[in-house]
Amino acid sequence: MPLAGHGLRPAALRRRTGRPQLKRDPLGGDITLSTTFRVLPGLPPYGAPAIPCPRHWGHRGGEGFVVAFNAPDAEWVGNFGRGLSSKDAALAHPDGRRVLVIAGGALYEVDPGRAEPIDVTDCCVTEILHIPDLNCFVFARNHVSLMRWDADGKHWDTGRISWDGFAKLRADGDRILGEAWSAPDDQWLPFEVDVETGETTGGAEQLPDYKKGRRLTSA
Repeated sequence: MPLAGHGLRPAALRRRTGRPQLKRDPLGGDITLSTTFRVLPGLPPYGAPAIPCPRHWGHRGGEGFVVAFNAPDAEWVGNFGRGLSSKDAALAHPDGRRVLVIAGGALYEVDPGRAEPIDVTDCCVTEILHIPDLNCFVFARNHVSLMRWDADGKHWDTGRISWDGFAKLRADGDRILGEAWSAPDDQWLPFEVDVETGETTGGAEQLPDYKKGRRLTSA
């Protein structure tokens, strides 16, 4: 069962059949960590019980996204409750110490040296772009906005720039390029985002709340 209250959005405005699927390796393999981690196919049948994240997830007895951590002072398995998207990933955190776990879109910042339950940090991740030159990730959120994630966490959030989905999303130097869905026009509209500032041009500009939700969370 997905985590209630995380990633909830209105029903899709159109069919998703045939929407272009992004194919890339977003795992940030150039980020060096002092620990190792790996995704498991399910809860281990033996050994210490997996630690539920968040804590209340364990009361349901369900299996979420399972990741094993091997830190110098701790070896443990986390059972991460999923959000409402289909995106799962375990990524080396840009800070070189923690691990970003994305379970069904729910985002967790995990300290592998602390074998304890943690809460969801953010939600609704639906696509992932790794930007090696800036040591960061750009996440699509809830099919309608983008956010940049750095060593210190969220750097910016575009706010809503699409009615429902992105296509041809890619990094190009200091810009994120792609197409945003416009329901009134019934077509994809090009946009670009400045990776440094989050400033956006193009996209679904006819949205009533277009970019009004954008916020810079760090300089």
